[in-house]
Amino acid sequence: MASRVILITGCSTGVGLATATLLARSGHVVYASMRNLAKKDELQKAAAEAGALPENLHFTQLDVTNDESVASAIGTIPKYHCISVEKFCIHILFMEI
Repeated sequence: MASRVILITGCSTGVGLATATLLARSGHVVYASMRNLAKKDELQKAAAEAGALPENLHFTQLDVTNDESVASAIGTIPKYHCISVEKFCIHILFMEI
């Protein structure tokens, strides 16, 4: 599978944390977002233990209920990764583990 650039919300706990860990370990570039960046330590630890390369995991603050926060989070992603606010959508990825 080709490497993808993926923005995931809610990465401080639960499904978001597990998804970010799995996808970073699988070689994808993951922008892990959460409302409170002080909670990123658990994800960093889980990703490292899973064998994810540190350069595959990036962190950004994001509150999905706030349009300015969404635009700001997307703005932290380098332009060469080509995410457009106007065409921002959610994709569900099913992977065989």
